[in-house]
Amino acid sequence: MVKGIKFLLFLQQQIQFKMQYVKLNRCLWAALMFSTLFACSPKNQEIIQLPDGTTDVVSYQTEGDSLKIGKFSNGSIYFKSQKKSGLKGFTETETFTYHQNGQLRKYAFLVNDSLRYFRFYTRDGKLESTGGCALVYLDNESLYVDTVQVSEPYFHQLRFALPPNCQFRLLYGDEVADENSRDLTLNPLLLLPQKETMTGFLVKEEQPAVLNKVLYWSLEDTVCHNIEKGVVWRRFVVTE
Repeated sequence: MVKGIKFLLFLQQQIQFKMQYVKLNRCLWAALMFSTLFACSPKNQEIIQLPDGTTDVVSYQTEGDSLKIGKFSNGSIYFKSQKKSGLKGFTETETFTYHQNGQLRKYAFLVNDSLRYFRFYTRDGKLESTGGCALVYLDNESLYVDTVQVSEPYFHQLRFALPPNCQFRLLYGDEVADENSRDLTLNPLLLLPQKETMTGFLVKEEQPAVLNKVLYWSLEDTVCHNIEKGVVWRRFVVTE
């Protein structure tokens, strides 16, 4: 009786071992096939995994050094990136990634290939998540200090991200002791003018001084009805 039970337990272990061996072989085979397909893909093609778990082959084409476009196997746009010269010699890149139904999936703004701002969207066009600062050369809740010369005009340029269907606003003014209780009649904020995705303001003082400024930005999505907000502090030390 005992020998019979031991034999049954041994048989069960062997069956389990064989089942695990078969599963392992299947996983290894699938990985091998995927890696083989990827290795055999031309350099201008990429195998991507879609949000639903399926895969597709994306073909890329470039126009000069600035524009890159990727298309799904059905011909619809998957990816688009545009590079251009930025402020202070930096390179700026805007990228757009799409769902197969044509809806925007991701918007991103990079400075020297460093991600500065992004947005993710669902297949039905709803805003899923955001990150970064729309003033792409600055960080939210941060203080930046510059030194300028007396009587020398200094124009502080600012670049902002502008995703599709969005409106950007930037308010600028002198910093007050308690920003949360700012009285706009006594300490107004100026709405800065824009040209394309550029804005800025002039700093010029005739005497040495320390100027503490505050920047309030907002990015409103007119389709998703979402508003992002942020604040950045700027300090200008005016010296002779």
